[in-house]
Amino acid sequence: MQVFISYRRPDNATYHQIAERLADELPVRFEAETGTTLEVFIDRDMRGGERWYNRLEREIDSSGVFIPVLTLSYFNSEVCLKELEWFLNKTDQTSRRLTILPIVLAAYDEITNRSNPNPVIATVAHLNCRDARPALRDALQGAAWARLMDDLTKDLVQVWKHPPTAQVPTPPSSQSTQTASVKPPTAAPAKSIIPPPVAPRPVQFAPPEAEKEQTPSAGRPGPQPSPADINRAQSLLDWAVEAELAECREAVTELRQLTTRFPDSQDINLGLAMGLTSLAFEAELAECREAVTELRRIATRFPDSQDINRELAIGLVSLTIKTELAECREAVTELRQLATRFPDSQGINLRLAMGLASLTFKAELAECREAVTELRRIASRFPDDPEISFQLAQGLIDLTKKDRTAERSQAITELRQLADRFPGPKGIRVRLGIRFPNY
Repeated sequence: MQVFISYRRPDNATYHQIAERLADELPVRFEAETGTTLEVFIDRDMRGGERWYNRLEREIDSSGVFIPVLTLSYFNSEVCLKELEWFLNKTDQTSRRLTILPIVLAAYDEITNRSNPNPVIATVAHLNCRDARPALRDALQGAAWARLMDDLTKDLVQVWKHPPTAQVPTPPSSQSTQTASVKPPTAAPAKSIIPPPVAPRPVQFAPPEAEKEQTPSAGRPGPQPSPADINRAQSLLDWAVEAELAECREAVTELRQLTTRFPDSQDINLGLAMGLTSLAFEAELAECREAVTELRRIATRFPDSQDINRELAIGLVSLTIKTELAECREAVTELRQLATRFPDSQGINLRLAMGLASLTFKAELAECREAVTELRRIASRFPDDPEISFQLAQGLIDLTKKDRTAERSQAITELRQLADRFPGPKGIRVRLGIRFPNY
């Protein structure tokens, strides 16, 4: 069974990386209860070279359970609504049994209001929404988080044992807490839940003269964004992530304008950093370099922000993929520095592993060996992270191609062990095309 976790990246950054915590812990708990592997998809699983939107649609098509991580901003995100729409509409095409298990991070009363004038929220309100707010108050460390995980695991086990028949959500006749399932009506073609798009246009912000003249300083912070400004930044970020390169550039330009107005706002600067990582991924090498340089400047202004430094790490990974060996080495060195500053950040350590995997591909044998040794150390620190182990597997494959000594046999043995630890349709064998005993 596969689960798709749908979330906004700014929400995940604000609320203690909850989407990644769910992706890491649910498979362990599910396998402990059932002895069966649970596949979980969140967008950190994406690899360079794949079209982002097409990959999302394929993963949703493969998923039998959909977990939206909700705030009111979720319903303003075209990308999130599109994911929800895809999941609902595919029931007309495949008649698969689907379940939606919402997790609410904020605005619980509004999101669970079945009379909400927003039809999408009203649809979600009829489902069994889990309230994550008590767990968030303890930073996902206390008993409330354990209870939330227990409840979600029970829901998933119930779906696995007794797959529900999809149906249109209707108000229940009693206070039922059973897992609810939804299916669009089949009597008429399904309508899109996304409002008709408005073509984005460049916006020229004109702050008041007093704000123009105000210079932020340690003793006098600059102007702070309004909720409308934050929503605008989120819309631009969604546009940057979804769009082709030319429109991505336009969205990033507008995000720069917002950071000019609100230079001290960490949220606005994080939005720009996220847009720049999308630009670095889409662009050719020269523009990728410029985007990474700008990411460095933002990270310098907010040196203690793990989220902003993680975006710098993501940009550096794009640089390691596109550049030649010497510049790849420099980027990996910078990734090492970030991992040293944030040693417990799984996201930053994953990006270091990705940079090292690029280095093993480009380097000669001796340097390849050193990079694989470093990958082993990272994987030993995060043994349950399939993505970090996947990067180690990539490095080991590069090593087997370059090393014809006894060390090659050791690398093949390690590959077998990794493939056995992470099996299934998204496992290492399938993703890397490994065929034993050819290796």
